Amino acid sequence: MRINTDSMIKALGLTLVATALAACGPESGEPVDNATARDAITANTELISSRMLTSYLFLAESEMFSEVVDGATAGESECWGSTDTNGEFIEECSEPEPVDIDAELEAGTDALQAALEGYVFTESNVETSSGDELVYLLRGSTLCADLQESDAAEYSDCVSSVDDLQIRLAVTSPAAGDVSIDLLVGPDRHNPVSFDVWQDRLALEADLGGIKSTAIYAAGVMGEELPDIPETFEGRGRLELRSASADTFTVEASVLGAIAIANATEGYDVRVAKASPAATFTADAAAKTLTADIQWGAIDALFPAENSPSESEPGGPDIELEEEEATSHVYDLHLGGVTGKALFSVGQELLELEGVGLGADTTTLDVDGERVFGLDLNPADGRALDLTISERDDVVTLTVSPKLDLSLMFALGKARAAFSDLDDSQDWMLDDTIAILLSGATPALELSESGVKVVSGDLQISSTAASITHDASADQCLIEAESDVSTSCEPAPGEDGCAEPQGPGHPLASLAVGACE
Repeated sequence: MRINTDSMIKALGLTLVATALAACGPESGEPVDNATARDAITANTELISSRMLTSYLFLAESEMFSEVVDGATAGESECWGSTDTNGEFIEECSEPEPVDIDAELEAGTDALQAALEGYVFTESNVETSSGDELVYLLRGSTLCADLQESDAAEYSDCVSSVDDLQIRLAVTSPAAGDVSIDLLVGPDRHNPVSFDVWQDRLALEADLGGIKSTAIYAAGVMGEELPDIPETFEGRGRLELRSASADTFTVEASVLGAIAIANATEGYDVRVAKASPAATFTADAAAKTLTADIQWGAIDALFPAENSPSESEPGGPDIELEEEEATSHVYDLHLGGVTGKALFSVGQELLELEGVGLGADTTTLDVDGERVFGLDLNPADGRALDLTISERDDVVTLTVSPKLDLSLMFALGKARAAFSDLDDSQDWMLDDTIAILLSGATPALELSESGVKVVSGDLQISSTAASITHDASADQCLIEAESDVSTSCEPAPGEDGCAEPQGPGHPLASLAVGACE
C-alpha cells in the first residue's frame, strides 16, 4: 500500500473545516442524530460569525480604530497602464470596491454546509448511534471521492490513509440546538482537539498531550519518521468566541492546564502558568465600548540561539572585510505575568486601563547565566498602575495613578559575545540603568509632534551610564536637544566626501527640558 502525505492532508482538511471550533462535551444530554448535528453546526457557525462582524463595526467611528476596520472591509483595486509618447509607463488604478461582508459570510456558510452534507455528516459515515451520542467514522471513499475520476493513484492513497488513521467525530448535544464534538484518532481514540458549536459560542480546546500521541500514532500508521515533538509536550488551552446577544461579542483565551514544552537534547524549556481565563475581549455595539481583561500567569522560556555574525574591518578601506564566526548562547527569559483591565469608549476616544502590571516580580533576561536585562514597574505600589489615554486634535494625553515608576537595567556587557552587532551608539546598553518617574498630584503628560509636555506632576528621566538626569515640572516640555555636532568638514586626503556626522551616543543626550512651543 502506498501512502501519500499530501492526500492525507487534503482528506483531513474537510474534517478540520467541519469541526473548526471546540471543547469537550458532556457524556449525556439531548438526543442527537445526523440531521440535527449537521443543521446545528451550520446555523450556529453562521449566527456567531454574523454577530462577530456586526459587534465590531462600530469601531469604524473611532479615530483610533477606523483604519483597522476600513482595512478589513476594503476591497482590492484594479490597475492597468500604458506607455506614453516619451516611453514612460503610466499606471492607473480604480477605486477599490468595499467588501460586501454579508455576501462573503453567506458564501462561506454555503460552502461549509455543502462540505458537511457531502463529506462529513452523512448517513454512510455513522458508525454508532446511542441516542445521546453519535459517532462518525470518516471513510476514505467519501472524503476522497473527488479524486476518483481525476487521479486514481492519488485517490487510492487518500482512501488508504484516511481508513488506516481511523478518524472519528464523537458528537453530543448538551442542550437543544447545541453540538459538542471530540476529534478521535486511531483505535485508542487519541483526542487532540475538541469543539463546541453552540448557539451562543464557538470554541476550540486543544490538549498538547493528545496532539503528541496523535502525531506519534499517525507517523506509525503512515510509515513515516517520528515527528520532531518535544520530550515534554503537555498542557491544555481553549479559545472561545461567545455572543450573549446581537450587540455583544467576546473573545476569550484560557490556559486550562499549565503548558510545558521542553527538550533536554535541544536545550529549550518553555513554561506557561495556568490562567483561566487568561485574556477576555468584549465588544458592545450598543454601548459602543471595547473592554479587555488580561490575567496571564508567569511565562518562563529557556532556549539556545546563535547570534548573527557581524562583519568587521580591521584595517583600511582597501582591506577585505572579515566575517566573524557565529556563537551560540543560552537565553533565559522570565515574565511574572501580564495583568490589567481596559475600557475604550468610541466617541470619547478614551482608553482607561486599570491594574496594569507585569506580575509580582522583576522581568528578567539572562544570557549564559548572566543577568543582562531587568525591568521593574512600580515596585513600591503593588507593581501596577492605572492609566488613562485620550486623544484630541492629534494630541495624546496620558494620566497615571498613583504614579509611573519604571526602571530598565541593561548589562549586555556581561555577555558581550551574544551582542556583537551593537554599534558605538549603543554601547550605553553594556552597563546602564534608565529610570523614568512620573509622580506628584494627578501626574499627566501630553504627547504631540512638538514633544512631551508635563501637564501636572513631575517627570524625571535619568541614566547612570551617561550621568544624565532630565527634570521637568508642570508646563515644561521634554524636547529635542540642539545638536553641537558640526555638519561641515573637509574631506580626508584621497576621499571624495565626509563621513556622516555622529550624533550623541546615548538616547537621553538628544533630549532636553525647555519651554513648550
